[in-house]
Amino acid sequence: MRNCRDPLVAKDFAGNYIPGLATSWNISEDGMTWAFTIREGATFQDGTPVTAEAVKASFDRILDPETVAVTAGGLLPPGVTTELVDDSTFQFVLTEAFAPFLENLTSALLGPVSVASAESLGSDFGQRPVLSGAWYVEEWRAGDRIEDVHMIRRPRAANRSTPHRGAGALAT
Repeated sequence: MRNCRDPLVAKDFAGNYIPGLATSWNISEDGMTWAFTIREGATFQDGTPVTAEAVKASFDRILDPETVAVTAGGLLPPGVTTELVDDSTFQFVLTEAFAPFLENLTSALLGPVSVASAESLGSDFGQRPVLSGAWYVEEWRAGDRIEDVHMIRRPRAANRSTPHRGAGALAT
C-alpha cells in the first residue's frame, strides 16, 4: 500500500530525507516543535485538497484511542499533540525528545488519510481507503486472506513524494 500513500517526508535512494506532502519542515532548537508546510495543490484520491487542516485531522485520528490505530500510533512520540499554525502549516508538539520521529514520518503508515472519507465509509474504509498517493485501491476482495487487490494509477499525481519519476516497472 506504500504507493497509495504519500508520507509527509520521503527518502531518496541515497537515504536522504526529501519533501513528501510537506514541502519543508522546521524543528525548534529544543526539538519539541516540528512544523510542516503542506504541498500546495496536493489532493486525496477523491479530489479533496490535502491541507494543513486535513493533515492535522488525519494525525488526530491516529492519536484518538477510539480509532485503535495501534501500529501507526506507535510510530508517533508519546504524548504528542498537533496544532494548526495557518492554512498551509501544522505542527507536532512533543513532550519529550523522540529520536526516530523524522524517520518514522517516512512510513506509509503515517501517510495522511481523508478523515471525511474514513468517517463516511466507516468499517469499509480499511478496504476502500482514500489516501493521497499515486495509486488507489479500486477493489479489494478478501476472505480469510487477501485474495485480490486491484490498484489503479491516478491520472495526475501532483503529490509525488518518491524519487522515481519514470514508468512503473511492474511484474505480472
